[in-house]
Amino acid sequence: MTTDRSILGSLVAAFDGLSIPSQIEEALAGGLGGVVLLARNVETHDQLREVTDAIHCHNPQALVMVDEEGGAVSRLDRVTGGGFPSAQALGFIDDPDLTRELAAIRGGYLRACGVDLCLAPVADLRRQPENPVVGSRSFGEDSELVARHVKATVVGTRLAGVAACVKHFPGHGATDADSHESWATAAASEAAIRRDHLIPFRTAVDAGVEAVMPGHIVVPEWDARPASISSKALVLLRAELSFDGLIVSDAVDMAGVGSGVEVATADAIAAGADLILLGNREPDQETIESIVASIRDALADGFLSRERLREAAYRRAAFGRPPVTAEVRLEDRRAEAARRAISWHGEAIRGPSRVRTVVVARPSWTRGLEIDDNVTDSVRAAFPAARVVVDGEELASDADLIVTNDSAFDPTQVVLVARIRSTKPSTLVAETGLLAGELTPPVVQLRGASELSMLALARELEGTSP
Repeated sequence: MTTDRSILGSLVAAFDGLSIPSQIEEALAGGLGGVVLLARNVETHDQLREVTDAIHCHNPQALVMVDEEGGAVSRLDRVTGGGFPSAQALGFIDDPDLTRELAAIRGGYLRACGVDLCLAPVADLRRQPENPVVGSRSFGEDSELVARHVKATVVGTRLAGVAACVKHFPGHGATDADSHESWATAAASEAAIRRDHLIPFRTAVDAGVEAVMPGHIVVPEWDARPASISSKALVLLRAELSFDGLIVSDAVDMAGVGSGVEVATADAIAAGADLILLGNREPDQETIESIVASIRDALADGFLSRERLREAAYRRAAFGRPPVTAEVRLEDRRAEAARRAISWHGEAIRGPSRVRTVVVARPSWTRGLEIDDNVTDSVRAAFPAARVVVDGEELASDADLIVTNDSAFDPTQVVLVARIRSTKPSTLVAETGLLAGELTPPVVQLRGASELSMLALARELEGTSP
């Protein structure tokens, strides 16, 4: 293997549109290690299969990967905001058998679409209330609860013949910042990280997870650098957790890595990563060449050893998508999960035609989840006879229902609820993610923003829920 082909083999790129652009085709032919699929690449599952077949045709060894966590973080079902329950919902239900079965069904869809590696589950603990990036993506705050659902997800995904990647080592829940936007330092001590935050990752490794994604998370007692580019952190992952699979870096264009893409890529490989996610932007030919040149320079000056580059190549070559080891029972229990995830606070007026006007609160931030239109479409599907208003488009003080999204992190949504309830105190709030403590009953927590969750709410309000 030539040096340039080995370097390209360490890189994972995104692209725009519904077909592969020429520069990505050329990079794949040159040995590009993988492609990460985003919502903008998906129109239908059949179209997506054509894309993944083309990727594998250009480079049979390239890994196709996707962030398919369930809940709002979904690429395959972007229209409905995720066709599977969120981790928050599954942790609330706390039925690992259900979690495993749903992971297997989701894995079946991924395999049918030609996906090799699912960038899930999230093993972060929801410990820091101020942390906006974990939220409903986490199974919960208890390390043992999170661990059992992480294990169930890893096992279920593998049953369908798709590999899993647990993230974000050593635990984004130890921080109070979003590493997409800023430097993220663990607020927990090293002792607390070892005692609590590492438990789900250790469980995932013991369960045979194929890949681990280190996050851009600084643990000061380990290193001044984020775990994603810290050899100390990644040696700990290898030595103490006995992980021998692929280390897949989080996107190196995120603010939390603290340097440019070229430098961060070389740093991550030198630290011990085998595959580097370049980011969500489509790289042009010049960018790809610049990254390759930067790694060549790191080899030339001894910062990156050829042994480390070869080790990464060997690990990638050893990777194989797991076989389908069990017949996946396609009984659709997603609607059941959506119903079981609902909890009520206070009494709400119920009955047929109870909901005539719905206000969808527009979050003041979206974390790139493209959720606004998804929630609105889900509401329209669940309440077809209702007038649906998106906050900011018009004032609807007569609302029967206000749908909020992670109001715990967004005071503007709390203000909206207060404004409407000042004239109509009985207005019901339906929170799809994490609920603000200031929101008083009547409130219903859905723990999901998908059409499934909205339909479950509609059935409960109409008195038709089983």
